[in-house]
Amino acid sequence: MSTNRLFDELNDAAVVSALKPIANDPVMRRICVDGRTVATIRDTDVQTLGLGVGTRLDAALREAIQNVVKHGKARRTAMSLIGQRPYSVTSLIERLERRGHESTIAAAVVQQLVDDGWVVDEQFARDLVHEMLAREPAGAPKLALKLAAKKIPEDIAQRVIEEALADTNPRQEALEFARSRLERGTDRTGPAVARRIAGLLARRGVDQDTIEDVIDALGILDGDESGSE
Repeated sequence: MSTNRLFDELNDAAVVSALKPIANDPVMRRICVDGRTVATIRDTDVQTLGLGVGTRLDAALREAIQNVVKHGKARRTAMSLIGQRPYSVTSLIERLERRGHESTIAAAVVQQLVDDGWVVDEQFARDLVHEMLAREPAGAPKLALKLAAKKIPEDIAQRVIEEALADTNPRQEALEFARSRLERGTDRTGPAVARRIAGLLARRGVDQDTIEDVIDALGILDGDESGSE
């Protein structure tokens, strides 16, 4: 990804002829050579690079300007993406790479967003787990699989899951979920019903011991529909 054709045609003889502000974006400056805009960067980057009228754009300075431009494009893409939905650090880097941004630049830009508080893996994980648990019961295994799919680091995922499940009663939630599913059907006992309920609970990450406990508590296999606990 380059800046533009005019910039690519510059050589060591090129000299900055003007630095022009953009009317609708005063923090940006157009770098002009012989009256033509060859690149547009932030005013802070102009100062950092030591650019001024008369500055010679040697190879090292041209490369620095080009990197600044690439960072700017990648950051704009990243901000557009997170404006649509949240991302984890790794998934955002991968998305930028798929959009054609260089790996090193994608990583650097996302790290800037992390430092600025725009991308926070732990908060993203908490929101996702809360959303899942608000919809239906889910055990630690299912939550872990979901967070792994979203590229959340394992240590963060484990901590968030433990926090989310600390004040829950997995057995009671599984029991209530199973009972609600039984109430929707006409058959409430028998091996086929037990297999169906076990499958529903397993897909939600409920462990086997809890599944067996729920089936016993609801009397699915012995014809007891009282649902005693």
